[in-house]
Amino acid sequence: MTRSCNEVVFGPVPSRRLGRSLGINNVFAKYCTYSCIYCQAGKTTNLTIERTTFYEPETLVNATIKALNRAGSVDYVTFVPNGEPTLDVNLGTEIRMLKNAIDTKIAVITNASLLYRSDVRQDLGLADLVSVKVDSSIESVYRILNRPHPKLSLETVLEGIRIFSREFPGALITETMLVRGVNDTVEDATSLLEVLRSIEPSVAYVMLPVRPPLEDWVLPPPADTVEAFLNVLRSGLGKNRVVLLGSLEPPHDVSYPRGNLSKILGHIRSVTRVHPLKLEYAVRLLVTNAGVTEKDALRALLNDPSLEVIHYMGQRFIKSRLVSQR
Repeated sequence: MTRSCNEVVFGPVPSRRLGRSLGINNVFAKYCTYSCIYCQAGKTTNLTIERTTFYEPETLVNATIKALNRAGSVDYVTFVPNGEPTLDVNLGTEIRMLKNAIDTKIAVITNASLLYRSDVRQDLGLADLVSVKVDSSIESVYRILNRPHPKLSLETVLEGIRIFSREFPGALITETMLVRGVNDTVEDATSLLEVLRSIEPSVAYVMLPVRPPLEDWVLPPPADTVEAFLNVLRSGLGKNRVVLLGSLEPPHDVSYPRGNLSKILGHIRSVTRVHPLKLEYAVRLLVTNAGVTEKDALRALLNDPSLEVIHYMGQRFIKSRLVSQR
């Protein structure tokens, strides 16, 4: 199926882990192996563990090269879709084609649920950096948090990550989302530490929900609870290898010719297909790059039928209405 460049590639955006990142949305919404309670991309409408073709590799690669030429220098080209990137059966081919065409490093942000498969490990092994999700080491907590496909088990997932960590020559990082009252105790941290030690990531990121989650009851833990959790991990991994991501990334630094309102709106639409964007940031993008007033920028966003405003923890965000329509 033919889709526009803005639907395949988004950004560049400031990434809390990867610097300036050009994102690749290589699966359709919302194909995933999980339906995480904190997901910022909306409800999983296609819960599956079967790999399939979403885009023709040439379409995806050409769209990425075009966007990269427009964006200029970035730190990473990152497969970070509004679903699980390893469901894309052409992922390895796409990484290989990109490596032959560009000099930029390639990253993949994955929930790691399919790493028990050798073909998935081979595909991810071509990347320069891979981020794997490890939210819990306890099966019952895993099922509450990640709501996986019924054929997945936590031990199978964790063993796949362990195997991959021994095989992968690139940079491996982990990410753990803390949700208040679900996986935020010292006992949770102690159990998680054992798993992280068996994986040996270069950095273990601990994340807090800062964008509107799928379930509106999902909240970050209190500051003292977070600190106690971090202290457990740091005691076993070292202070410098455990990093808290507890706030939004800075505003986007996209530069387009002034006055081109449609291009900036297109950028905002493409980003919000993957995750909500703080309304204040979107307004700033339009004011800075399109040369409009704050009032006109806000009007353009609120009147765009593909966007909607949502609220979380006292802040306003915009997200794409198109995410749930595929």
